[in-house]
Amino acid sequence: MPAIDPDLDAELAKAVLNAYSEAVTSLLKVVKRRLLFGINEPGWAEVKLAQLNELRKEAAAVVNAIDTGALIDAAVGASYEAGAGAAALEVAEATLVGPSIISDTTAVKALQREAVKNVVGTHARILRETTDIYRSVIAEVADQVVVGAAVRRQAASTALKRHALQGVTGFVDKAGRNWNLASYVEMATRTATKRAQVFGRVNQYEADGRELVIVSNSPEECKLCRPWEGKVLRLKASTPGRQPTLDKAIGAGLFHPNCRHDIRVFIPGLSTPIEGTADPAGDLQRQQQRNMERGIRQWKRAEVAAMTEKDSAFAKAKVAEWRKKLDTHVKTNNRKRLPHRESIRQAR
Repeated sequence: MPAIDPDLDAELAKAVLNAYSEAVTSLLKVVKRRLLFGINEPGWAEVKLAQLNELRKEAAAVVNAIDTGALIDAAVGASYEAGAGAAALEVAEATLVGPSIISDTTAVKALQREAVKNVVGTHARILRETTDIYRSVIAEVADQVVVGAAVRRQAASTALKRHALQGVTGFVDKAGRNWNLASYVEMATRTATKRAQVFGRVNQYEADGRELVIVSNSPEECKLCRPWEGKVLRLKASTPGRQPTLDKAIGAGLFHPNCRHDIRVFIPGLSTPIEGTADPAGDLQRQQQRNMERGIRQWKRAEVAAMTEKDSAFAKAKVAEWRKKLDTHVKTNNRKRLPHRESIRQAR
């Protein structure tokens, strides 16, 4: 039966993730440039604080330049088409009739609007945190007994590096989980694309009168959705049977943020059951890889923020160190390396 790449959602979310990673990098450069200008002059701290409104305007221009709507609309639309297309081929194989894709532009547009709203909702915090970082660095440097421009530059560099390593944080989802900006934006986009993909499949199945689906086996699955692998589900509560409904499975954790599972039509007596799917080792390896990718991104941001050759060299060495760890991990476990997850998309 037609299958969809379990990494499709991550691939479709890549453009959104890259856009926001690049924006954060650009904002770090804006803060760094403004802090460095006139750092040798007396009254530096007072002058920098007086320029806060100028910083806000420049930061807003960077964030407003992100074409969030177009990027998310494209990702969600493509995901719906992938789900509907795969399901149409399944139905065609079973009925020996050419595939006919059922479209539902109203529902897709609703998913797109919700995803855009969630992601654009991060903009106010991005701007607020940018100005907070700017003021925090100025305050830290001003509070120290700084003698000489070189010492002041080093103090500012150390303070900004710490903020760069942390990244833009404090984004909370509906379940109360905390995310950094890059992870939140990717999660919100992938959640929308997954919903669109599943919705596309369900539309096709219901149009053909299908009532049952089976959850795919996805390698590296987490504990939350592992119990649902290979389970047969009813599309509607009104369908006779003891199987749980798709809605119940989703409510219990299936298709959680960043989930890689899918559904297929299930035909009693014809469809092959799925058994023995647990892959806890793969889940652990995936989590370890995500941690190493975060380490690379953190120190790349620190390198961008560095105001001294010493801090720049140290950050560069840390990037190389994390890259070496990741390279070993990927080769040892025969895993796929995902360069976009290591990138902060430095704008030129």
